[in-house]
Amino acid sequence: MILVTRAASNWLSYIYAGDPPPRGLKDAMVLEKNNSEFYFLLAQYYDNYDFTVPRTDVADLYKKALELNPLNYNYWFYLAEFLSRQGERDKAVYALNQSTQLSPGVVSLRWAAGMLASKLGDKKALLDNLVPVMAYDSDRRQKAFIILWQTLRKGDDIRKVVPAQAVPDYMKFLIKTKRVPETYEIWSDHKDLVDYNLYMLMMNFLMYQNSIDLAKNAWTDRMGAWDGVWNGGFEKPINNNGFDWTMGNVEGIKITTPKDSGQKGTSLKIEFDGKNNYDFYHFRQVVPVEENTSYRLSSDIKSENLTTRNGIFWEVYCLHSDDLYQRAEQTYGTTDWHRVGLDFTTPPGCTSAVLRLRRFKTDTDAPFSGAVWVDDVELERTGSGYN
Repeated sequence: MILVTRAASNWLSYIYAGDPPPRGLKDAMVLEKNNSEFYFLLAQYYDNYDFTVPRTDVADLYKKALELNPLNYNYWFYLAEFLSRQGERDKAVYALNQSTQLSPGVVSLRWAAGMLASKLGDKKALLDNLVPVMAYDSDRRQKAFIILWQTLRKGDDIRKVVPAQAVPDYMKFLIKTKRVPETYEIWSDHKDLVDYNLYMLMMNFLMYQNSIDLAKNAWTDRMGAWDGVWNGGFEKPINNNGFDWTMGNVEGIKITTPKDSGQKGTSLKIEFDGKNNYDFYHFRQVVPVEENTSYRLSSDIKSENLTTRNGIFWEVYCLHSDDLYQRAEQTYGTTDWHRVGLDFTTPPGCTSAVLRLRRFKTDTDAPFSGAVWVDDVELERTGSGYN
């Protein structure tokens, strides 16, 4: 009979609790005075909808719920939020820590706790809660990066706690938000977690942010040391990224690296199908250089049936400034292998130069056809240019 009475009482209390609050909750509490959920729900109602009730009474309801069920992490968390709004920071931090200690694996709670920790200015609680979010919640991971940067504003503090699962996404976030030193540092710490595509994304980012020294260090670390032109003999596959050659995909222009039947071995071959008056600028390489320094760019080249008076030539300019432009002689018609080149001096501030094969459109709009081969591209330092 006792069990039946208790079951009936519990059933009736939930019926009363279904009435509009606060009356339904109060009626339910009469029948089930030890049911923690009713105290918690009533505290939530007053906390969010009835501001005429003294806040001390609301706090007492939260506390009563916790007296009856101290292991409910939700009660602790909402008490922390309530205390935070009342300006009781230390008590709020305590309640927040109680909540997360009771539920370390509940990622949704760790996210909410991280947001509250950010409001409270508790750096330790912020990191403790957002680390598992970064590790296990890919949907919230990007938001976690933003919150960490908005709150901590120090890349070193964040870098030290980013879990391995989140490193690739964090690198992409840093690249997207143009944080150069932090991108290089997270890569340096976790090279084994960075795949080829992400590595090349970082390389291109560093280069075009004019962080040439960092880019050169990263390239040397993974690809090997070099000086001058990378893969100038075209013996290696072209990466189409970083300090290697890059080439665009243009309809009517075919770029390959065939084996030459003569003495050259592998060389670069560019074929034009003659259907358009091509403005060609789609094959180039960015090379680290020293400012105020003289260089000579040279290569072997041969051609076959290049039409029109505008031929193929090399040009050089600074990647991040307009203070340098030099071009070599053009190659026309049909020629055997011969050496072409140009001399240039880097101006102050120029730490990367672009070496590019070029052909300008003609004024007559005549179609351009034929083929050109290039090999043994070299960049040699010849001396200082400026005092």
